[in-house]
Amino acid sequence: MPTTQEKKNANQLGEALARCTLNSSRKLRPFSGSKTPAKDEDVFDTWIELAKGQLDEEENDQEKRKRIREALRPPAANIISDLRRDQQAATSEDYLGALELAFGGTESATELHVLFHSSHQKQGETPSEYLTRLQDILRRLIRKGGVEKEKNDGLLLSQFIKGILYDEMLLVNLQLKEKVSQPPTYLQLLRMVRREEAEQMVKMSHRSVDAPKKEAKTFHQSAGSKEVGEKRKTPTNSRPNFCYKCGLEGHYKGKCPNEPDV
Repeated sequence: MPTTQEKKNANQLGEALARCTLNSSRKLRPFSGSKTPAKDEDVFDTWIELAKGQLDEEENDQEKRKRIREALRPPAANIISDLRRDQQAATSEDYLGALELAFGGTESATELHVLFHSSHQKQGETPSEYLTRLQDILRRLIRKGGVEKEKNDGLLLSQFIKGILYDEMLLVNLQLKEKVSQPPTYLQLLRMVRREEAEQMVKMSHRSVDAPKKEAKTFHQSAGSKEVGEKRKTPTNSRPNFCYKCGLEGHYKGKCPNEPDV
């Protein structure tokens, strides 16, 4: 039987392991900003979106700053070191802003506004792909402070409706124009669009299967009609040696030696 001290040690070990597991799951993915990033690193746009999502769950700004520093590798880590030296009271938002300045896109909020509102569906691009592309631009615009998060859904839906060029029936089927006053979130809209795409794909597959059957049926009907027509055109003579002059068989009218049968 384990002693009281052994039980206490086991409990402490379990708590320590639980804390390690929690801290590990709370770690941000690594980021360096290097031109040749390691395999476990994300590109900046992906990294900062994931980091913002994870940091939103944390209330303590000191803990946020710590988690950001732990995730960074040079040269990104050097950016934060410089910031801390120049601005000792820098917040986690300041950290992310400095990284955005160093590694984010160089477009201004105005330029991203123009890009967003001039983006249309490309030929061969599915509606869901177009929607995802719009959302990527909108995320960058939000990070630049060009639009409030509360207006995100309305802007996205309005531009999606405006920019769809090759799948306009999708707008009708999903009644998206009626949803402008109360727009769905990006994920809700994406789910709706992808379901509609899947339904259209199923219908197209059914049509492609039925088309050869219809063509084969039409071909057989046409061939049968042609055969009947040819049979009708072919003259038939059930009495090939009958003389229509004298009424006897065995010779033709042109060689008949008999008097006409009147």
